[in-house]
Amino acid sequence: MKNILYIERPKGTCRHYRVKSELERFWGRIKDLSIEYPEKYKDMLRKGIRLNSEAKDLLRIGKVPDLKEAVSFLTKLAIFGTVLPYIGGNYEVEDAQIIRLIKELRRASYYPRVMGELVVPAAQKELRKMGIKDADAIKLITIKEIMAKRKGVFGRRLRDYKDGKTYIYYASNGKERVEFVSDPSPLVSTIDKDFKGIDKGLTKITGKQVFGGIARGKVKIISTNIVTKADSQRFHKGDILVAIYTNPNLLPILKKSGAIVTDEGGITSHAAIMARELKKPTIIGTKIATKVLKEGDFVEVDANHGTVRVIKRK
Repeated sequence: MKNILYIERPKGTCRHYRVKSELERFWGRIKDLSIEYPEKYKDMLRKGIRLNSEAKDLLRIGKVPDLKEAVSFLTKLAIFGTVLPYIGGNYEVEDAQIIRLIKELRRASYYPRVMGELVVPAAQKELRKMGIKDADAIKLITIKEIMAKRKGVFGRRLRDYKDGKTYIYYASNGKERVEFVSDPSPLVSTIDKDFKGIDKGLTKITGKQVFGGIARGKVKIISTNIVTKADSQRFHKGDILVAIYTNPNLLPILKKSGAIVTDEGGITSHAAIMARELKKPTIIGTKIATKVLKEGDFVEVDANHGTVRVIKRK
């Protein structure tokens, strides 16, 4: 996809945007691949499993690689180990072998660890060579800028970052631009149609039930792919996990949750797989859970009927 927009809102949370036609074409190609060329698709999924195994070995060794090599490996791991099974898992795939391969890949993701333990240290090593030693530098400069040794962009961004500003990242046809702004809300409200036409006062939402049961508890919205110490501390046993989607790195929180509710997901999505393994009441594909439910709301998740009902607003 040639056009990308990232908006940091709220601070520490990144919203990803794509051109709808590009996204639909990309997803459609994966769907066509799984239906028209199932053997090729299986080979690509098996490549993802091999890359996961290679990632485990690299992480075990713990040697900081060359940045270019680290980014190249991360890209392949993302495509074959994460993107292909994620998109395939959102379609009603009938091939039992494809489902098995997708499930195997969705159970464990090494992408965040490779990013955090290999790519980030490699990037920090390059930054030090450029004379940039500030601990926050890695948050404020892109991989392309590091490789091009564009250290001049750093000083202004550091000042903006410490002033509490958040970033907007644009990329189009390989060219990228980064801005820091005081409030990105006007841009979000202009382009994010998901936030328009939704009654934020809704007290009942519906989705697809993947494991039955009824649970009541406080909503805790997890908006990141990696569980931070702060996430773990604010998430208590029995809380209701509400997320756009889940991934293997949320396992500690999934185990503590009373129920799982997601915006996205299909029958072989990570949330669906873990719901059955952990035997947690789970509803997927609500589309609007993270937009309607608020942190601290007391809700009832009825996964027998696919409904989430707000009992008491925070």
